[in-house]
Amino acid sequence: MDVLIFNPSQKDTETITSVFDSLWPGSCTKVATTTEHALSVFEKSRFDLVIIVVNLRDICFDLVKDLRRFSDVPVVVIDGNPNEYALMKFIDLGADDYLVSPFKPLELLYHCKAIVRRAFGMDSDNEPLEVGLLRLDALLHRAEMGGQQIPLSRTESIVLSHLMKNAGRVVSHNSLARAIWGDETVEANGTIRTYIERLRKKLGDNPRNPSLILTETGYGYRLAKPFKLHLNPVLSLIVTVINMIAALPLFSVIDCDAL
Repeated sequence: MDVLIFNPSQKDTETITSVFDSLWPGSCTKVATTTEHALSVFEKSRFDLVIIVVNLRDICFDLVKDLRRFSDVPVVVIDGNPNEYALMKFIDLGADDYLVSPFKPLELLYHCKAIVRRAFGMDSDNEPLEVGLLRLDALLHRAEMGGQQIPLSRTESIVLSHLMKNAGRVVSHNSLARAIWGDETVEANGTIRTYIERLRKKLGDNPRNPSLILTETGYGYRLAKPFKLHLNPVLSLIVTVINMIAALPLFSVIDCDAL
């Protein structure tokens, strides 16, 4: 388990490395203090996880963007001065998780293990899911809506998969947190909301008036289950005949020579 830690200020570096050295047997950490060094080291070696400790946000934004140009390595961001814009920006660029500093060592370990487990396919049940016109291939991190393919991040795929498996039922914030990180992280509600907003945008669901992923205020979210009209065979035949007649051109049943 090789971990690259990017931390220009060096603050918290010792804490982070000690978490892996003492609590994750077999892990090996490497520290970089500049983006140039981080990218150079990353290109020369194989890393299973990248941790970015935010100092100057623009530099960290660029690092995530550069990493995502050639790698899907799990990326965890630690921010000592968090805000919603930074959260949304990092996730939009491809970060897998966003933690607030100061953090608890076990919290960092728990989140990193959950991210790595998902990234390397250690979670079970990756069979494609279908709900109405929506299809998800969780293994490939790809959704399909009405025939249009939509690439997803690992975490977006986890969130959508959990909603699809519970289509028509309300999924609580705690339930989504367990699906993403393996625990019920109260502080994660804002992060979950960001993933939901991104999924709505990618799936063409109006965020101001969603019809696919619905918000259940104070509780969580619900994926709308498609309504199916069940007709008995006679009614079904009548509807089919009516639809066939309605599809005929107006003059196809009229003998024009007789007029």
